[in-house]
Amino acid sequence: AAINVMTTWAVMGDWKADRGIDPTTEYGKAIEASRRARAINPASTTLLDNLAGTHAALGEWISEHDGDPTAAFEGALVAYREVLTIDARCIEAYRGRADVLRRRGEWKHRAEDDPTTDWQDALTDLVRARALKPDDASVERLTGGLYHRMGERKESKGEDPREEWRQALDWLGKSIAHDPSSAPGRVNEAT
Repeated sequence: AAINVMTTWAVMGDWKADRGIDPTTEYGKAIEASRRARAINPASTTLLDNLAGTHAALGEWISEHDGDPTAAFEGALVAYREVLTIDARCIEAYRGRADVLRRRGEWKHRAEDDPTTDWQDALTDLVRARALKPDDASVERLTGGLYHRMGERKESKGEDPREEWRQALDWLGKSIAHDPSSAPGRVNEAT
């Protein structure tokens, strides 16, 4: 039941965020409920994955509203590391961690900080995820979106982004080949 409390608070936060309403209270309550649930079942990868997702959603909200999402993103990364300590073959944790690193890198880029390390670490996690499940369209889509962002960064610095964009198109093409329904309307929706 404890995980249901956490999930309900997180879903309430998502509902508010989708409508442009500040979800930080609900996300905070979801995080607190997950801490209580972890005392009961500390090895639950489902609980940790939900905790990571809630921290990531909170970080995304904060970054979109001109705040500093560092603590929220770090909370997500810690939870994903714990999942991988329990189950080193958990593709969802590698994919989730890569997505958090992508988001944190985007925030750094907007803040005119260097996102290179985060994006390189995200690519490393995506390589690990592909090793576990080579034809996973969501991993390919995330990889393509990440290369697209890397190309945008190069372009913003006056550098040639064509290699990153070629990589983006290759990965997005693989994603569509493995799952035609994964085709985004725009590259920005690929992530």
